[in-house]
Amino acid sequence: GRFHSVNTGPALVALARARDCGFDVDAAALDAGSKVLLAMRDGAGTYTYTYPEPISFRKPDASIARGPVCEESLCRLGANSKDDLKMAIDRFMEYRGDLRLPVKLDESWGHPHNFSSYFYFFAYAHAASAIAFHAESAADKLRLLQSDLLRVVELDGTWVDFEMVGKPYGTAMALY
Repeated sequence: GRFHSVNTGPALVALARARDCGFDVDAAALDAGSKVLLAMRDGAGTYTYTYPEPISFRKPDASIARGPVCEESLCRLGANSKDDLKMAIDRFMEYRGDLRLPVKLDESWGHPHNFSSYFYFFAYAHAASAIAFHAESAADKLRLLQSDLLRVVELDGTWVDFEMVGKPYGTAMALY
């Protein structure tokens, strides 16, 4: 079996939020999830895409789409610090423009930063969650993300990043 940071981070955020809202969430599952996510980690905000093998796309620039959500999940579970989360958010904010480069052009990971076009809205949605959770300068950062999204709206008022899943996905994620 392989684990994916792109799925593990968001799943742990959802489970931690459910726990924090009073739902019964298996503590052993949260512990196991945080341990495997920590094993995927190569420093704050830097994660392999898959684990235990192949170890892939484990560089800071290749992790900007996954880093904030993975750090948010670990922070919510007490397995890292808000400083680690801040580093992932800051890296996302600095390099987020690169996420747009493969959009509507390439569905593979052939881009120099090794992210696919479908990471665009995924990354923005999860970075927004991490920013709101971290709370430092959240309003200013969220306004920047909103501005970015409004600049890439299609002529018909929809959004798209990955052609295969099309406008319904892109629009839902942009509005989310």
